[in-house]
Amino acid sequence: MTTKMRTRLARAALGGLLALVPAARARAGFTTPTLVIADATVVAVDGARTASFEAAFDFPNAVQTGYRVSLVVWQGTHFVRFPVAGAILDGTSDVLSDGALADDEVPTLFDAGSPITTARILQLERDRITVALPPGFAAGAASAVLATMPYEGSAVSNTVSLVLP
Repeated sequence: MTTKMRTRLARAALGGLLALVPAARARAGFTTPTLVIADATVVAVDGARTASFEAAFDFPNAVQTGYRVSLVVWQGTHFVRFPVAGAILDGTSDVLSDGALADDEVPTLFDAGSPITTARILQLERDRITVALPPGFAAGAASAVLATMPYEGSAVSNTVSLVLP
């Protein structure tokens, strides 16, 4: 038997053995995005309020894959939710009555509210979200967070306090 034939037989045997070994499955992992609001600025002109937030919210995935990242602004139990993709929602939710939004409360909040046309996202950049707040918000203290429900679980940023003029 020649060396060339032995090489071919060895390769065939190796191929046969590899066919018997079960293939390992590679699965993509998902990590919960880091959500942070660094600063908030509110401006009022003729009764209309604009709020601008310096933030980190996994911008590439938020705008490309469309997972449910939202800016939530509230006073008491009244909120407006600005999803990166989808209709802006306005409503009330008792989960906000303690002045905070916990990770496990996000699904309840995301199920609340009705579409609103008097609020909108004015600007969405890698590190900034600027929104027009609806007229239902009064002058005084308000709070804001970034919240998401990625493929598993949910996540909430730090809460930022702001004063609406």
